[in-house]
Amino acid sequence: MQNFLLPFCEKIVLNELKQQRELYPQPDRMYYMRTLSELRTEKIQAVDAFHRLAFELKDETQTTWAIRSYQEKIVFLADQVAMDMTNDDILTIANLEEPETTWINLCKSILHMLLELLSKVEYYFVKYIELDGRIPVAYLVFARHRFDMRLTSLSTALTVAGVSDPMQEFIRHPFHEFLCEDEGRVITYQRLFYLNSLMYELCSIFPVSGTRVISISESRRNCGN
Repeated sequence: MQNFLLPFCEKIVLNELKQQRELYPQPDRMYYMRTLSELRTEKIQAVDAFHRLAFELKDETQTTWAIRSYQEKIVFLADQVAMDMTNDDILTIANLEEPETTWINLCKSILHMLLELLSKVEYYFVKYIELDGRIPVAYLVFARHRFDMRLTSLSTALTVAGVSDPMQEFIRHPFHEFLCEDEGRVITYQRLFYLNSLMYELCSIFPVSGTRVISISESRRNCGN
């Protein structure tokens, strides 16, 4: 299980990154590239350990504990990184082909790596994850952005279908509530699964042109993207 603990990533996120940002306006190029390289190595090791877990742990209780510990650790580290990022920063973490050597781009790379690892947990071990556990802040940002865009198209589709205004308000209420809630409130995997599934069903009944809908199985495999 030691490869699941992500010691290098934890050291960078909880200690080194903050200290270095206080000392230097931007990271040294050598430090930046070395950090990315070591993060990639640790990611490979974690994925390898993760794959072995499926074969090594035969006891359901032990497997559940291992997966949920891994899930909790990644969510915690991802939230620590996201604390110093804007919503726009989070929404663009996958758009770093040849990034400038900046602290925010390093944070984006770290967050992207952590969410990739988390998506593997969700994909391969969905029955073991803690559904009542909170989602990462980044998932909340992704989901709110996605639902905000789809609600506009869904409202148009509902109007075209002749759905009354009061009924439209009733249909949109769970999403409006989700979009307007205090950011300090815990949003669980279970709730995000429900909202993704509800949007999928609504868009199946009232087709929304130009919008790809995430299926229920996809939403369970990857809650935030």
